[in-house]
Amino acid sequence: MKLKKIIVNEQKLPEKLFNYVIRRKIWIDKDNIWKTYYYTDSVSILEKQLNPEKTILEYNGSSNKKNVPNPKMHDDMINSSKPIEHEILVVNSDYIGWYEQYHIMSHNWPYSRKPKLDPKTETLKYDFGEDCYNKHANGATSQGYVTYAEMASSIQLEKIKKLIDKHEDKTTEKVFSDELKLLEWYEDIFKTGEKPYPNGRWIQGRDMSTAITSHVSGLTEDFNKNPDPEHWRQNGYQYHITKNGLEIIIGGNSRGRGFINSSMRNKGMYSNLIPEEYIDVLTQEDLEDLSAWLNKLTTYRQKNTNEETLVLRLYNKVVKGNLLTRKTKDAGGLPKFDHPALLNFFKGYENQLSKNDIKSVKNKVTKKCEKDRAEDVRREEGSIDTSNRGLKVASNKDVWDEKIEEQLTPIEKDLDRTLEDHEKIKSVRGMIGKTIINYLCGLKGMLIRYEKVKGLTDENSVKETKELEEKIGKKKMPHDLVVFVNFETGAKYERFIDGGGSGSPEKLQAIQEVASRMIDGRLFIISIDPRIKKS
Repeated sequence: MKLKKIIVNEQKLPEKLFNYVIRRKIWIDKDNIWKTYYYTDSVSILEKQLNPEKTILEYNGSSNKKNVPNPKMHDDMINSSKPIEHEILVVNSDYIGWYEQYHIMSHNWPYSRKPKLDPKTETLKYDFGEDCYNKHANGATSQGYVTYAEMASSIQLEKIKKLIDKHEDKTTEKVFSDELKLLEWYEDIFKTGEKPYPNGRWIQGRDMSTAITSHVSGLTEDFNKNPDPEHWRQNGYQYHITKNGLEIIIGGNSRGRGFINSSMRNKGMYSNLIPEEYIDVLTQEDLEDLSAWLNKLTTYRQKNTNEETLVLRLYNKVVKGNLLTRKTKDAGGLPKFDHPALLNFFKGYENQLSKNDIKSVKNKVTKKCEKDRAEDVRREEGSIDTSNRGLKVASNKDVWDEKIEEQLTPIEKDLDRTLEDHEKIKSVRGMIGKTIINYLCGLKGMLIRYEKVKGLTDENSVKETKELEEKIGKKKMPHDLVVFVNFETGAKYERFIDGGGSGSPEKLQAIQEVASRMIDGRLFIISIDPRIKKS
């Protein structure tokens, strides 16, 4: 039979092809089976990009040379009595490698979830199945590839969430078996107190060291009202797993703690066992992610996973998985929320999270990553933390004060006089105008109000007068105003003084003009280099 190739899902062909992942299936006549090969390819030539079907079908694979398949697969293609089937899995993705790796490792699941000892080489290897040509599933991180362990954890997390959804669906058969656990079991679990797994025998998904006292009390009250284990078997779920020979509660800590204190304690309470093979390759981060997900808003009297918890879990997932943008001189290292490893993070939280809630979680994670990167940059370039929090550290404050004093002398030299009735304030870049206007308008408003109420004798006016005197002190509208601008990093300082962003001469001139209408003297905007050593 003449070799024939077909695309089985032509509807997925794009108008313009940049890259793709294909599942190729070859019929092996002598074995009466289909054998599969997963591969990816990038297309850079315009003519090929504009002819996606032809481009895909002309590509045969690669071994040592481009578009040359391995000999075994090549022979199988030639000898097959059926057309070679090509299924388009993904097209035009920034993380094309991740998807190839995902499909390869999923092919022989669950046997492919962890490596096995190869007797020939005496090394650990992942087994993708006898019906799969792929022997490896790795590549460049720039294309989205992660470690085998990380990918195995991602796949297992995805699958266990689906199984739990099915288990809790009252229209389908139960997936997991439940066991009536007695008081002694729960007491043994929680004897570790505040130590969650891996030091203790419970996993806490929420951003709390232990269950909330009021929530536990509420559950105890519910158990007291109806101390029948059969009732609670169907109303809410507790899950436990087995790891390293120990049973560990992964979902339902508050439930367990409430049971211990309830009148049901002598009857026992049901807990669903998730077999070890369903969770055995989950990373610590994904175990905590699963625990948090089990607390999604679904049942009565459930303390559902809050925003702070989701921020923590998403942040840990991003950082530990290195799902971050490329780091630049003073920035980068931001979350790749479009990475396929994160696309399903919020799935299951539909009952409690709006689009704005999800946006808020992502923004907070981004801020944490920005802070992490700023700290790294400061260490690399030898800068102090000039934020309000950072200046509470004595060593930072000493450097800051010294830098400020150094700036006052040139100002007075420029004026050929001392600063008159001046005031010094601090501002971050990008907020200079707002900081100045808020300060001047706020002070002016308090002074006007003080003049109105200071002579009044009623109780409220006397109280307000005292409050204003404490706030104002001896302050009056300054003749000169000096604004010291702080920067997260030396690189951002350099960009500002070179006229970039909020440091543009036009913006600063506009601020000068507005401020000049509110003070009689001069406005000075002074940039402070956060680096300890001058560049």
